[in-house]
Amino acid sequence: MSLKVYVDTQDAMGANMLNTILEGITAYLNNELSDIDILMSILSNHATASVVKVQGEIDVDALTKGDRDGHVVAKRMERASVLAQVDIHRAATHNKGVMNGIHAVVLATGNDTRGAEASAHAYASKDGQYRGIATWEY
Repeated sequence: MSLKVYVDTQDAMGANMLNTILEGITAYLNNELSDIDILMSILSNHATASVVKVQGEIDVDALTKGDRDGHVVAKRMERASVLAQVDIHRAATHNKGVMNGIHAVVLATGNDTRGAEASAHAYASKDGQYRGIATWEY
């Protein structure tokens, strides 16, 4: 049997909070049920319900590079984003790039970069295929 406990940790990653709650539940179950062998009481980084959605806009003209028009660059970015949804090789590199930015924020806020990384990759494969965790639309 597996017991799943869901906790809204608000703005924190909540590892210490969750483990404290789980230890309390374990103690309670051990006291109440005589014939129980609890293998472990630990959080999972498979937190596919803890999703942050961010939306932004970039001025297409700001994407102009040399003689390459910003609209061409934007279309190519969108195509690469679509490819990351269907090709595991592109998805891995796409997600690595996304995680570069996420790591900086997670580290700066004193949170667990490894936990964030594990959660992101679990989310990327939540439907059985590893996909990009961000999309670009033009």
